[in-house]
Amino acid sequence: MFSPLEPSREADGNEHAVSLLSHRTGAPLAEVRKLFAQEFTRLELRAKVRSYLSVLASSNVLARLRHAGTRTVHPDAPKSLSVETGAAVPEPDAHPVT
Repeated sequence: MFSPLEPSREADGNEHAVSLLSHRTGAPLAEVRKLFAQEFTRLELRAKVRSYLSVLASSNVLARLRHAGTRTVHPDAPKSLSVETGAAVPEPDAHPVT
């Protein structure tokens, strides 16, 4: 069902994903925002289901930044994003086996 809040929710999730990518890679926010918009638009053209667009666009932007070789991943940055919200997914705690 369509909700009038959905576009705003999607935009908020996209902006959150952009800021996480910027933090994770050290790339300027404006550069990441531009790459994300390009990638999101490219994916959106053929998308049948929009649920994963933000995650796919984030993954592709991260790959592009890594391929450019000018950015490194910040060690404190989250390793993945939630499909539903675009928010950081915490890493599971490692429990040593005794």
